[in-house]
Amino acid sequence: MTDRRDRLTTLLTTKFDLAPDDLTANPTLADLEFDSLSLVRFETAMEKEFGIPFDDDELTLELTVDAVLRLLDERSA
Repeated sequence: MTDRRDRLTTLLTTKFDLAPDDLTANPTLADLEFDSLSLVRFETAMEKEFGIPFDDDELTLELTVDAVLRLLDERSA
């Protein structure tokens, strides 16, 4: 999971202009000030980065960063 965490952190910091410190407290996507458009961009970026398709309703603003990592683990198993 560490590799995925590193890749997710890199994705969030480079594509969404977040600082690594923004991710240490396991924030929700809403806490990171994502909106519906950011969520669509995030879904697309995750699909490209990890090669895993997501259903439209799987990623929500209420998900934490750790929950996104668990979802990635489940989907790649």
